[in-house]
Amino acid sequence: MSDIVTLNGYKIKDEKAVRSYESIAQMKADRKLKEGYHVKTLGYYSINDGGNGEYVIVDDDTLVDDGGSIHVLTNGLRAKLIIKDYVTPEMFGAYGDGTHDDTDYLQIALNSEKGLSLFEGKTYLITDNIDLPKLVNIEGNNATIKVEYSGDREHPIQNANWLDNENNLNTLYLNNVNFYVNSTSAGIKLIGLTDYNKITITNCNYSNNPSISYGTWFLDMYSNNSNVLIDNVNVNTSTTDENLFNTGIGLREYRASKISNNILISNSNFKHNGKDEVIWCDSWKGTIKNVNVDKCVIEDNSTTSST
Repeated sequence: MSDIVTLNGYKIKDEKAVRSYESIAQMKADRKLKEGYHVKTLGYYSINDGGNGEYVIVDDDTLVDDGGSIHVLTNGLRAKLIIKDYVTPEMFGAYGDGTHDDTDYLQIALNSEKGLSLFEGKTYLITDNIDLPKLVNIEGNNATIKVEYSGDREHPIQNANWLDNENNLNTLYLNNVNFYVNSTSAGIKLIGLTDYNKITITNCNYSNNPSISYGTWFLDMYSNNSNVLIDNVNVNTSTTDENLFNTGIGLREYRASKISNNILISNSNFKHNGKDEVIWCDSWKGTIKNVNVDKCVIEDNSTTSST
């Protein structure tokens, strides 16, 4: 008789008899899988592609196949992803080759609200809106997010509860990610944030295609953001046409009842040209307090008088 153990809240039959598969497709095709089995994949599409994961087999036809956390097997059962300390985009189907569109896969991974670990050296292409949940913890491992945006927002990446008028709901930790905006036909303020009680952005790089047709921003802290640390970032908002409105980091308070507070930008480098500010601080309707810029280098190559 098989032993029954509990793994991350799931009942597993015979934990020692773990089945392994080279890919998700191979796992889904195995008709011999039964409820309570514990299985592992060595990759999503193929071995060692970064999408390896562990699953428990469950008999629950209410679970919808999302291509990542739930897979419907050929025999009608479901494979449910066992999420431990972190997830990777590859667990949800991302390619990370800079060519395939990884927008949906990144979104599903973020929605888990677990730590998200990108794969070193890979490039993740996004073309549409990314909604940040309340809790985001991304370890970039020097991977690149490449943006060829065709979405319908000012910010390709922004929190899902945008301007919800509640107090400081969100937390963001972002480390060691490279961002490259390749879109040439849309003005992009890449990351937009409202209502955060803690933002930590460290060891990140931002650059854009210099042939971009409209202005470009790296970060837009739009309203009600406090306890912000931006450290050791390199931001290059240089474009061929310096008549564009380019901004590295925007600190804005656009709601009369809100306060943005306790913001430190340190040990960072900014390269810029264009008509707008390298670092823009604008308490248009509300209040901004306690902003410090420390040990930063700014290289402004603008020849226009309106920078």
